[in-house]
Amino acid sequence: LQIIKKRLFFGLDNLKKLYLWGNSIKSIEEEGFYGLFSLNKLDLSIHFIKTINRKSFYGLNNLQKLNFSLNSINLIEEEAFHDLFSLTELDLDNNLLESLNNTFLKGFENAFLLKLSNNKINFIDDYSFYFLRNLKRLELNNNLIIHISNSSLSYLNHLEYLNLQNNKIQQLDKRSFSDLINLKFLFIGFNKIKLLYEFLLENLSNLIQLSLNQNQISKIYYRSFKNLNKLQILNLEDNCLFR
Repeated sequence: LQIIKKRLFFGLDNLKKLYLWGNSIKSIEEEGFYGLFSLNKLDLSIHFIKTINRKSFYGLNNLQKLNFSLNSINLIEEEAFHDLFSLTELDLDNNLLESLNNTFLKGFENAFLLKLSNNKINFIDDYSFYFLRNLKRLELNNNLIIHISNSSLSYLNHLEYLNLQNNKIQQLDKRSFSDLINLKFLFIGFNKIKLLYEFLLENLSNLIQLSLNQNQISKIYYRSFKNLNKLQILNLEDNCLFR
């Protein structure tokens, strides 16, 4: 099975879960899944898919979980997930994505889990997550991200878990995390961060765990940890402090 042709599954009105992992699918035609009106879980992992087209998921209004991990995706067309009104979990782990912007994430407003780890992401556009205001868990570990700007993570007010480990991050701007007021777990280890700005973490009053291990931090500004009254775990192993 190399191509999901238009309306291939039409007539399966009551199907709730569809597992297609481990085949050799390379492409999905427009309306490839049209007719699966009851579907709530779709597993398309472990294929050779390179592009997610604009109308591939037309009609999947009840889909909640979509797994695209372990493909070769390097292009997601604008508003590719626009018709997935009920989607709560999207897994794009282990693909070839190089950048993030808000055009392909539009229509994903109800999501609470987004996995983008193990890609080749090196750049995050400002306001990339504008439409994901209900997101609670974001995984961006094992990419090539260099910089987190003041607006890279804007509007993620409900985020509770953020993993940025094992990137190439050299710089965190002074307000990189200012919108993450409900964040509980922040992992930024295994990067190239050299300093923590004063007030960088000021708005993270709900933070429980902070991991900054395996960086190049040589300076921590006064009040860098201000307002972290709920913090229980702080990892600063293998940095350049006190050297």
